[in-house]
Amino acid sequence: MDELQRTNPDYVVYIPKGEQSGARDGTNHILTVLPGSKPESLVAFWLQDSAEQAPDSHYVCSRSTDNGKSWSEPILIDGDHFDPKTGKDRCSFGTAFRNAKGRIYVLMNHYCGVPDPHENGFLHVTYSDDDGRSFAPNVQVDFQEFPECDNDDPNIPPTWISYQPPLRISNGKYVGGITRYASLTKFPRRPHWTDEESYCSMYVIENADENPAPQDLRFTWTTLLKAPSRNNAAWSVAQEVSIVELPDGRLFCTFRTNSGSPWYSISEDGGYFWKDSEVLRYGDGKPAMQHPLSPCPLFSDGEGHFFMFIHNHDGHFGPWGPTDAIHHRRPIYLVRGVFTPDAHQPLSFGSPEFFFDDNDVPLGYKAKRADLALYASMTHINGESVLWYPDRKHFLCGKIIPPQ
Repeated sequence: MDELQRTNPDYVVYIPKGEQSGARDGTNHILTVLPGSKPESLVAFWLQDSAEQAPDSHYVCSRSTDNGKSWSEPILIDGDHFDPKTGKDRCSFGTAFRNAKGRIYVLMNHYCGVPDPHENGFLHVTYSDDDGRSFAPNVQVDFQEFPECDNDDPNIPPTWISYQPPLRISNGKYVGGITRYASLTKFPRRPHWTDEESYCSMYVIENADENPAPQDLRFTWTTLLKAPSRNNAAWSVAQEVSIVELPDGRLFCTFRTNSGSPWYSISEDGGYFWKDSEVLRYGDGKPAMQHPLSPCPLFSDGEGHFFMFIHNHDGHFGPWGPTDAIHHRRPIYLVRGVFTPDAHQPLSFGSPEFFFDDNDVPLGYKAKRADLALYASMTHINGESVLWYPDRKHFLCGKIIPPQ
């Protein structure tokens, strides 16, 4: 309980019960919290396993009816019929979004059992019309492959990771992105996983507000965003994209790289075309923002305020270097974004403000982690913005973003 308070959370979604309970809950991350259909209701989704990338990883859901003060026991959505040796049929990653009619769609990576290079999975989709109390059967949905980076074998789907839910934009469509890793049949194994060939693969869901069955969701896959690796400019390391809609209707996305800074891109046509990415700066002519290969989520409160969370260093932090991810993904700093419509980079950012840290104290079952990788989401409760985040991929928490 002392460790639970280390980041001083305002809300607690989940405390692991421990492996002795049989809960398989040593790791909890990729936290998506959505507003419920009734006042004071929230619905949370996350990936859970005994240890990160264990064969038993599964996707769960919990509900709150009192604005996040208490949460129901999580229910299993996918990942209960896995092969304990290969992990085949486990749920590797997932995310969820609510459409304008109240239906919640859940998108999940259903692992094929063959790593190339690792989380190779078919796209499975389910939905709930009762705020996560029950779910329709999972359905496998067509997933566009890109011949320049994906395995040509139809039995080996792409390696992909869902990080944040697609964003409903002002035209009523949903725009999102996934991390897509290149097949080893197209690019050779790199010296370290932080150099794996990867892209932000962008998409538009055309008809989600029509309440289609999962197999009738219309995905349009658009741009593969790239960023040069710090070790070889011919390699791309672009992962974990966040998207916001600017007041003038343009879309602005940021994503992590291994260059020591986040990068960004802009779409002027609702997500169908994204400009070549560039290093993210504090503003035109200002220094590049510093951040290692770790999620750097960007959010909007819908009222013209933008929030981004970074570690405020380039991966060299204390005794740690750019490949020491379980230690250098901390502390957490908040930077406020301001819309500057005539600037080349239309979001400029203020100085980083310390938000929280865990003081490099490791936690978790088997894989002891000290990082605060923000696989996070944001909602609004009583007019306050709340960041929902995994603490060391163990506890699931929420923290109010002060209005000032």
